Amino acid sequence: MNHTLKEFVKSLVGIRPQAINTATLTKGEIIDRTGFRDSVAILTLGGLTPSNTTAISSVLQMQESDTATDGGFANVTAAVATNAISNKRMTVVFGSDLEATDTIDLKIDGVSITQVPFNATHAQTLTDLVTAVNAIASGVLTATGATRTLTLTANKAGIDFVVSDVVCGGTAPTSTIATATAHSGVNVMELGVNLKDISKKYIRFNVTHTITGGGSALNSGVTMLLGGAGEYPI
Repeated sequence: MNHTLKEFVKSLVGIRPQAINTATLTKGEIIDRTGFRDSVAILTLGGLTPSNTTAISSVLQMQESDTATDGGFANVTAAVATNAISNKRMTVVFGSDLEATDTIDLKIDGVSITQVPFNATHAQTLTDLVTAVNAIASGVLTATGATRTLTLTANKAGIDFVVSDVVCGGTAPTSTIATATAHSGVNVMELGVNLKDISKKYIRFNVTHTITGGGSALNSGVTMLLGGAGEYPI
């Protein structure tokens, strides 16, 4: 007898994609796991709001219950996964104000910005530099400027980028490139559970995020995969 994959694997929404605030427990969908022997929960993290978030730690926890009511669920002690990711942040600090005849060139991941010439004031020239950087790299990072510092922050935790070849023409103020926060981790985490070790009929996956560094929310969702012969009883 031939079988198809869909007879043995069921895809479900564990948590619908949504904005989640820091330290808030988000409860997943209640799932009847009858007949299935394995489960995998896949948590995805989307864009950050705002982009100056520097780190996110996540806890993905399975719960079980005999009934499909919210109050009956309890944690499955061994069924928990944690993840930590961080936004990369780099700075370019100028040693003095930009002046007439100055120009600025730099590269993001090897791609050159359009050269920025001095424009009336140091502050306006820094604003023009921010615009030039965002024009070529807005899909990867967000640039901001203040005083003598250009700050570049990855749009998502776990994304890497490199600032290089900063060249100041004219009076040539010094410039220093620094990595304020290194990137780490990935935007996807998984939790696999053998359902033969679960005694109750209903399961769900909850998630809690802790957001550090100024961000207030992120988009998050959980996809559930149930595997096993669906026609078999528990």
